[in-house]
Amino acid sequence: MRTNGGAKHGTLSGTPHDWEDEWDKAFSHVWLGVSIENQTVLDLRMASIASFPMANLFVSAEPLLEQVDFREWYDVIDWMIVGGESGKGARMMPMDAVARIIDECHERGIPVFFKQWGARKRDPDKSWGGNLYMGEKVEEWPEDTRKDLT
Repeated sequence: MRTNGGAKHGTLSGTPHDWEDEWDKAFSHVWLGVSIENQTVLDLRMASIASFPMANLFVSAEPLLEQVDFREWYDVIDWMIVGGESGKGARMMPMDAVARIIDECHERGIPVFFKQWGARKRDPDKSWGGNLYMGEKVEEWPEDTRKDLT
């Protein structure tokens, strides 16, 4: 992964602190992401990764289980993924938490990819179910990754 041959790489970790000694500017072509589900985990994981010398950082807020305040971290976030929990016994993702994240990211020009509400259905007309947010899909990608995906 250190040599890229022009390719972009994405890596999602729940333990980014394990990479601290290995990370340097040679990885500028890599998108490094952290998964979070609540404020405690967000603050812990972002504190360990925010100072890494890289160009591309994303957050996968899934399963998002509570309202989370990203304001301290938006300056270092380049892409946001939001999703609910799936599977038997899935817990409900707060609608207001999703709305806040999407609105705040849009205010800051951060692309957002909304994956799903999770296994628990939202409403009978399905405008808030599945992967629809306010009746529409929100599937935004960072500008430089769009070229690589087409």
